[in-house]
Amino acid sequence: MPGTPLDFVERIRKYVTQQKMKNNHSDPVDISSRWGITEDLWHKDYNQLSGGEMQRISLAIALSCKPNVLLLDEPTSALDHQTCLLVEESLREYACIWVTHDPEQEKRVATKTLKLERLGDNAVVADSVNDVAVAVDM
Repeated sequence: MPGTPLDFVERIRKYVTQQKMKNNHSDPVDISSRWGITEDLWHKDYNQLSGGEMQRISLAIALSCKPNVLLLDEPTSALDHQTCLLVEESLREYACIWVTHDPEQEKRVATKTLKLERLGDNAVVADSVNDVAVAVDM
């Protein structure tokens, strides 16, 4: 992505849906500071950031928009264990649909679990809470 994270924040704040929120945004720089992201990183081009820095900055931007639900695909995959725990703690305040391949993380953050398993050309969705299985064509 061209530009800096702050450029991206300015861009998304111009969308009509974001403008309707008026001043109901949080400061993404402040959010990310809890996860070891310093303010100077927000002024660097994306191509100068590490994968973990980009991951934390992207999460901070998403949280600053105060979403009702977050759809997260491996949101901490590029983070060290301690930083991962800090991010997980922050995300507890939000409704999340979270994809992880880490069973330990699943134990720490999940309130309900759906497991997908590949069986040939089909996937089986196994709901571990209600013991329900559904075949899905792939």
